[in-house]
Amino acid sequence: MYAAAEQRIHNVHTLTAGPARCADDWAWRVLEEIDYGLIVVDVDCEVLHANHLARHELSRERFMRTHGERLLGPSAWHTEQIVRGVQRAAQGRREMIVLRNGDLCLHVACVPLFNGYEQGGSVLLMLGRQNDTGNLALAFFSRSHGLTPAEEAVLKCLCDGLRVPEIATAKGVSENTVRTHVRSLRDKTGINSIRGMIQRIAALPPVVPMTLSIRRAAHRKSNERPAPAADPLPAPAAVGGGLRPGQSHTEALAARGTERTFRKGLLLIQEGDLGSTLFIVRSGRLRAYAADPQGKEITLGIYGAGEYVGEMSLDGGPRSANVETLETTTCSVITRETLLAYIAQEPAFALEMMARLIRRARLATESTRSLALIDVYGRAKRLLEELAGPPAADGSRTLRERITHREIASHLACSREMISKLMKDLEVGGYVEKREQRIVLVKGLPARW
Repeated sequence: MYAAAEQRIHNVHTLTAGPARCADDWAWRVLEEIDYGLIVVDVDCEVLHANHLARHELSRERFMRTHGERLLGPSAWHTEQIVRGVQRAAQGRREMIVLRNGDLCLHVACVPLFNGYEQGGSVLLMLGRQNDTGNLALAFFSRSHGLTPAEEAVLKCLCDGLRVPEIATAKGVSENTVRTHVRSLRDKTGINSIRGMIQRIAALPPVVPMTLSIRRAAHRKSNERPAPAADPLPAPAAVGGGLRPGQSHTEALAARGTERTFRKGLLLIQEGDLGSTLFIVRSGRLRAYAADPQGKEITLGIYGAGEYVGEMSLDGGPRSANVETLETTTCSVITRETLLAYIAQEPAFALEMMARLIRRARLATESTRSLALIDVYGRAKRLLEELAGPPAADGSRTLRERITHREIASHLACSREMISKLMKDLEVGGYVEKREQRIVLVKGLPARW
């Protein structure tokens, strides 16, 4: 429907009818970066350009549509309003028209694109939003705060004026689930009120997220004719100067993210959600785990400062596990676009990530083998010895971190009661004891129990 008008972009070199010429299609590219529906038409209502949001609105045909290259309305009344607004703007007057469709309405500002001393030329139609926050601004806000898709969906409903019961009904979930997402929104954004979040989103610059820009740029590049030779630009690796002396790739990448602090017990990542963020732990601890519908959990890993989680979903697939905070934790939230840009600048980091993924795959294989072939005591012995620090002067080894019987049971896929009984037996046997809330291996654990 709109292909003919799109084809004209490279043939049109002016936004005005006067001497102010545009040497390239940079003006159209500017329009593509703005999170408002924008349409440029001539005095006969022929479409010269429509940006991404305007094309979406035209495809819905609620208030406007195209016939060939001409901008019309879904009815004669709509067409009359559009033509009237464009004609008045062509005479140098700024005009506001209101298009209605049932209970919905769209405000359209008609702005002349010439200096006021000349007649005719082009007219810019600026489409109003249906709510206070644009969808792209909301997506930008969600990515910058590391929100899950479910949390973003709840936030969008809140921006649309829905209350918790209405959101629960619309999404087919319980009200408690919605309230949990709302609490998570407050924790991740640091904004206590819903109104404050909406105001923050509304105050964002009306620009599109980087993903859309990259996608459109790639599409343009594939359709553009070869450009004349120009002075070469610096290679991406030269930008930013690389790593500082002694700086790791993880530290350099973390510096490019948004730092957030999360309270203890907060669900950062939910299994099955589509995700596009990586969390680099700056301080605190995270636990990755899987759970069944009955609430039984198995811990897949504990991650501390300098480690990261969330990389498994950066291929566009769903999250493979849940991740929660074990204590107050500060993370640097990295978007997929930021990660890809960093890898383009520092290709060695891709090898580092690959090595880490291989190590995690190897640990997953070992864990599966242990669950299938080793009894609970054997698995507990292996876990305690892995968590224990170097031997002290008396030969004892203290676990590097505090861990509860429940957490041990979650690691080993068994009941807490079984672990409590096993640890009590080891304590009676003189193999383990508690010192300052930490488990201490007093002497080597026996091969069998």
